[in-house]
Amino acid sequence: MSKRLGLEDVLSIGVDPHRETLEVVGIHFPEEILLDETFDNTAAGHRALLTKAKQLASEHELRLVFGLEESGNYAYTLGRYLVKESCQVKEVNLRMTNRQRDFYGQDKSDHLDALSAAAIVMRAYDKLPNVTPVQEATEATRELSRYREQLVKEQAANLNRLHSLLANQYSAYKTFFSQVNGITALAFWATYPTPSHLKGVTINQLADFVYQKSNHRLGKEASRKKAQHILASCHWQNVSPPDLLSTTQGQIIRDLAQRLLQLKRSIQAVEKLPGSIAQVKERGSIVINEISSIVGDSEFFHHSWLANVAVTYLDRTLEHSHPGLRKTANNPSLSCFTPRTELHQSLPVRYH
Repeated sequence: MSKRLGLEDVLSIGVDPHRETLEVVGIHFPEEILLDETFDNTAAGHRALLTKAKQLASEHELRLVFGLEESGNYAYTLGRYLVKESCQVKEVNLRMTNRQRDFYGQDKSDHLDALSAAAIVMRAYDKLPNVTPVQEATEATRELSRYREQLVKEQAANLNRLHSLLANQYSAYKTFFSQVNGITALAFWATYPTPSHLKGVTINQLADFVYQKSNHRLGKEASRKKAQHILASCHWQNVSPPDLLSTTQGQIIRDLAQRLLQLKRSIQAVEKLPGSIAQVKERGSIVINEISSIVGDSEFFHHSWLANVAVTYLDRTLEHSHPGLRKTANNPSLSCFTPRTELHQSLPVRYH
């Protein structure tokens, strides 16, 4: 379909998605309603919607264009399905839908939202982004970045609480380990949350514990010196039998340490993809621009894991959606991947 839309030749299908249903309105210029139905938001419902839309488009000899109100969330699976079926799919911003609904001067309803989406496709076709494999990559990257941000915030909050409680139990705790939230340190806090838990523990026992929990990165001699330092810092003559407060704080320290260990593993799992920011730059700055425009601040890309997520999804979505795409220069078939930028002019040869 050309960039400029011939309104008289188009069946515009507006979709207002919900968790279980899809409110669908199809219009022909200027605003003749040809379709007004509710479909299940399931694979079967998606197939039924496309079949009905294609049937109407064929009967009236019209070209088919879909407008999804916010293609993420409840419309995500439908959008992927329609793109896979080679349909033209536009994403309609929620604010545009609200303005169009106000124009009608009617109370909000699912039918009116779907009608508004269809009307916006007619009115602002050139300004609406396509739902494309590249857009799917940005959505996946955004979800992952939000999840990582959530984990990092929880990690910071728990670490601050841990510092506060450790200061009450071990006055010299900051000298025990180079990082209070390192793997070895967290294992120590989870096992020995208060000095009373170290009573009866020998230097050899503690040295072996440190050596094992560091995965042997800390040598045996260094582990022994650390064990000596920790035990010497406890001032046993000042350690009183555990009272209710000390016991309670010890349990909280243990729980915080275990949670921080889990958070560390979760963050590492999110960041496990190999590669670096250099790969994104190597494959075209347009990848960063396209994804950061949706994810947000481009400073996210200082994290190599997120940069590589972008590259990985770009690789998979482009090559999966167009397995026959020749990676040679100036292949015009890449024009289908131009939601907001001339991607085919900016990507290196491997994507052409």
